[in-house]
Amino acid sequence: MSTFKTPGVYIVELNVSPAPVVAAPTSVPVFIGYTPRAVDALGRDCTNRAMRIASYAEFAAMYLPENTTDFSTHYAVLPKSEVKGNAPVLKLGGQAFVVTPDPDTVYYTVNSVKMFFLNGGGPAYVISLGNYGPASGQFQKTFDDPIINKNVHSEAYLKAMALLEKEYEPAVCVMPDAVLSDSDGYAQVINAALTMAQDTGRYFCLFDIRCPVPPVQDNYQEAITQFRAAIAPQSDRNARSYGASYFPWLNSTLYQDDVPDYRNIGDGELTSLAELLAPELQENPALAAFLQQTAIATTLAPKEIHQKLLSMSTGYSAIIAAVRQQAFLVPTTGAIAGVYATVDQNRAVWNAPANVALQGVSSLPLAISDTQQADLLDMHHQGIAVNAIRSFPSLGLLVWGARTLASNDNDWRYIHTRRTLIMLEQSIKAIAMQYVFEPNDANTWTAVNASVSNFLTGIWQQGGLFGQGPQDAFQVKIGLGSTMTEDDLLNGNMCILIEVALIRPAEFLVITIQQQMAAG
Repeated sequence: MSTFKTPGVYIVELNVSPAPVVAAPTSVPVFIGYTPRAVDALGRDCTNRAMRIASYAEFAAMYLPENTTDFSTHYAVLPKSEVKGNAPVLKLGGQAFVVTPDPDTVYYTVNSVKMFFLNGGGPAYVISLGNYGPASGQFQKTFDDPIINKNVHSEAYLKAMALLEKEYEPAVCVMPDAVLSDSDGYAQVINAALTMAQDTGRYFCLFDIRCPVPPVQDNYQEAITQFRAAIAPQSDRNARSYGASYFPWLNSTLYQDDVPDYRNIGDGELTSLAELLAPELQENPALAAFLQQTAIATTLAPKEIHQKLLSMSTGYSAIIAAVRQQAFLVPTTGAIAGVYATVDQNRAVWNAPANVALQGVSSLPLAISDTQQADLLDMHHQGIAVNAIRSFPSLGLLVWGARTLASNDNDWRYIHTRRTLIMLEQSIKAIAMQYVFEPNDANTWTAVNASVSNFLTGIWQQGGLFGQGPQDAFQVKIGLGSTMTEDDLLNGNMCILIEVALIRPAEFLVITIQQQMAAG
C-alpha cells in the first residue's frame, strides 16, 4: 500500500475482481510414434521434439515425404500352406494364397492422426521417435500372434515421456505404434505412461489392445488377458485411473482406390507381379503384353499403371482387395482421441465420451455381444476394464463404454470423472500461479479463494458439479490454521484445499494444491 506523507484527500483504486481464469485444455492429444520423416517448416530435424499441429495438412508437411505415397507397408502373397492362423484366404488360379505383411514395415501413427482429425480433432502435438526403419524382407508366417516390428523400441517411448513433463497444453497421450513392441516392451510403455500421467497430473492415456491382426473370435480373449496381465502387477489403482483402453480395432476408410498399389507387393517390381499372375497371363495376352512392356520402359506414372492393372486383371484386383482389407485395419486410439475432442467441444469434459458414432470407419473386424462386453468390463479383473466399440442396426458404429482401467474404484470408475478432475486441478494451479509474487498473507488468501470460487461457480453453472447451489457443489479452504501452519508460512508454502461434488451430490473429491511462493 502507498505511504501518504502529506495531508490531503487520496483516491486509491482497488482491484476487487477475481483474476480471470481460462479452463485448462482437456482434449489436445500428443501422438508419440514413428513417422516417415520429421522436418519442420525451416528444414530442421524435429525428431524427439513435441511439435504442435493444427491440421492433417500441417502434419503431412512435416512428417510425410513429398510426392510419395504415405503408405509404407509391404506385403507378400504366400501359399496358404506356409501361413498359420486365421488369415483371410485369397484365390488365384484355383489355388489358396494369403496376403501377409513384412512386420518391420507396419506402422500406425500416420493413420491414427488421420482418424483423429476425421473424428473431430483439433490442435494436437506430435513427438516423432524417428523415421521408419529398414524392411526385414521376411513376412508374417502366423496370424495367431500380434505383429512385432523390430524397429519399434520401448526405450524410445520412455525418453519421449520425459519430454511431456515440460509440456502443459497436451492432455491426452496416444501411442499407437507401441502395440508393435513385444509383450514385455508394451507392458513397460503402458506402466511408464500411467506413472507419468499420475506424477504430472496432466495427462489421460489411451491404450490399444495388442492383438493378432486381424483379431477374430477365436483369439481376441487371449489378447485381453495379456493386456490385463501387463498392467496388474506393476501399477496401483490410482495410476490406472489415468488410462483407458478400447476394442476391437477398426476397419477404416482412410485411403482412395490408388493406395496401396503394386509397389507395396513383394519387392514392388512388375516382373515379380507377372510371376504371381502367371496363370492369368496365359489366358490374357493383353495383360501379359502390358506387364512386359511396362516393366522394360514406360512413361506412365505408378498410379496410372495401378489403375490400368485394376481394369485389366481380376487377379491383381483380388490381391489389392486383400491388401486393403489388412492395410485399412487401424488401432482405436486415434479415433477415440478425436471423439474426446468432439465431446469436450460440444458437451464439455464432464460428459461421458460414449454413445458417439465413429467417422471414417466402415466396419469392425469382429462383433462384440452383450455377454462379451460384460466380460470386457468385468471388475473381477482388478477393475481393468476394456471399453467396447459396437455396431448397432440403424445407429452405426458407436463407442459403447466410458470406464477407466480402475473401474473397481467407485471414485475413478469413469473416464469423464478423472479427466474433469485433471482439468479442475490444472486450472486451479494456473489461478494460484497468478499470485506467486504476492505476499503469503490473508489478503492474498482472500483473493485466491475468490478466484477459485468464481471459477468453480462457473463450472457448477454449466452443469459440471452437483448441488442445488455453489455452496453444495464445492468448498474452498485456504489460510493459517485451516490449510497452513506457521512452518508453511516460514517456508513460503501456500496451501489450498478444494472439495468438489463431481460424482454425486454431497460426496466430495478432494484437490490439494501447494505452491511455493516467490521470495520477497
